[in-house]
Amino acid sequence: LLGPRLGEAVKEVRPALARAEAAVLVDELERHGLVRLELPSGPVELRADEVEVRVQGREGFSVSREGAAAVALDLDINDGLRKRGLLRDVTRQVQSLRRDAGLELSDRIALGLSGLDELRQDAGFIAREVLAVSVEFASADAAPKEAVPVETDDGREARAWIKRVP
Repeated sequence: LLGPRLGEAVKEVRPALARAEAAVLVDELERHGLVRLELPSGPVELRADEVEVRVQGREGFSVSREGAAAVALDLDINDGLRKRGLLRDVTRQVQSLRRDAGLELSDRIALGLSGLDELRQDAGFIAREVLAVSVEFASADAAPKEAVPVETDDGREARAWIKRVP
C-alpha cells in the first residue's frame, strides 16, 4: 500500500517505526486512525489500514493484545508454583472427600495423606483449609484401605483419607 504513495521514502518507514515507541504508535492508531512519522525525507502520516500491528512474545511467554494494551504471561512453572498448585489440588480433593462423606461445614476431621511428603511443612495450611485437627503423612504402603486416590499433575501414587473427629 505504501510503495505507490511514498515512492522511495517507503524504505525509511521500517527504521522509523523501529525507532518509535510501539505503545505510543498503537495508541495513536487506536484513537486517531493514523500515526505521524518523521522520516529523513519529511513527515508522513500512515493510516491504520497501512500499518499491521503484531504482538510477539518472547519464548516461554504467551502474549495477548487488545487496543493499546498487551498482557504477557510467563508460562514457565517453577517449583514454588508447582507446589502451590499441588496444595490447591489436594485441598480441593479433601474438601470433596468431606462433602462425599456428608460432613457439615463445621465438622472437624483427622486427615491422612500418603505419597505427598513434600507437603509436610504445609500441614498447618492444609489443616486450616479443610478443618483438620491433625494431618498425618504416611508412606504409600501404610495408607488404610479406605484411602482414596488423589489426582496429581505428575500422576504419582497419592492417597488421602479422613475421619470425623468429635
